Amino acid sequence: MASRPAWSDPADHDPVRRADHAAADGIHRIVVAPSCPVGIVALSAGEAPPLLDAHHTGFARLGTPFRAWAAASLADPDPQLLGARLSDGFVGLCLPAGAFAGPGHTSVVAPLLEVLTGRSAPLLIHPGPAPWDAGSDAPLAAPGWWPALTTYVHQMHQAWFVVNRFVRPDFPELRICFAMLGGLAPLHADRLRSRGGGVVGDRFTFVETSSYGPAVTAAVAAVIGDEAIVFGSDRPVVDAAPAVIPGAPTARDNAARLIDGEVGQ
Repeated sequence: MASRPAWSDPADHDPVRRADHAAADGIHRIVVAPSCPVGIVALSAGEAPPLLDAHHTGFARLGTPFRAWAAASLADPDPQLLGARLSDGFVGLCLPAGAFAGPGHTSVVAPLLEVLTGRSAPLLIHPGPAPWDAGSDAPLAAPGWWPALTTYVHQMHQAWFVVNRFVRPDFPELRICFAMLGGLAPLHADRLRSRGGGVVGDRFTFVETSSYGPAVTAAVAAVIGDEAIVFGSDRPVVDAAPAVIPGAPTARDNAARLIDGEVGQ
């Protein structure tokens, strides 16, 4: 992958400031995911561990109202280490969508998914590369939003169908959440059915709403159900108020089902 310059203001990531913003939005629990597009989990077995250790150590120190998703090296997946992260209070595992670029590599992450299933912990799938699927580089002259509207959407689309077709049969009760409404892949349900693909989605599958507003969120909910919608945001990169779908279960209820496993109650 070719690197692209990125700019970040440390003040935007100040825990007190982030907690205040969330409280103003009526959010009482913040679960932070690693930024998979950065590509740390796709690094070599020698490069990834110290960066992942720093990620986990930093979040373990934050305390209320913060919790975090664990991350795992894809070059050397370690189920025992993931189990230890979950015991330390991480809510589940975040994997890049590139890890689900096709059925041929799902066996690599299967041992990690077995740990999640055994611990009743959820999986979050977020845009980002894997060692076997680096994704496409944006043209050097492309605007800053280019990856978010091209590579990320493609990765999430692909992961949605790969997971539902090739992963879900082996992990039928694993709670799985797709970032950015699954790249809007659920909206292709008619096209899927017309080609014999059947129905995608179940009560253990969720999508989160980062960077999408109420109209698009409602369209996805109409396909896979209101109870599948969990509020998420790209803050501090992009601010967004929780998308409200009239008459739908609250985002807090859905998040509890995803994070805490209160499914079907």
